[in-house]
Amino acid sequence: CDMSPIMEVAHKKELYVIEDCAHAHGAKYKGGFINGKKHGYGVYSYPNGDIYKGNWHNGMKHGEGEYIYKNKSVEKGLFSNDKYLKLNK
Repeated sequence: CDMSPIMEVAHKKELYVIEDCAHAHGAKYKGGFINGKKHGYGVYSYPNGDIYKGNWHNGMKHGEGEYIYKNKSVEKGLFSNDKYLKLNK
């Protein structure tokens, strides 16, 4: 969800917000957040066994990263707005 309105109210009322980043049952995320969204470097483990290691922006895979499928195939390179673009050379 868009955490911006929640964070705005919390700031005005001097409240703490505890966020849960488990978007799916069994998913795990370790990394940074800004305004309640994944941001900066992080590692996301999907419930199906896939793993993304790399940069996030506004809650989406964005920048350098590596998507490792549970069958061990890998997409490594650039991501933009959650989409894989190409291999780095």
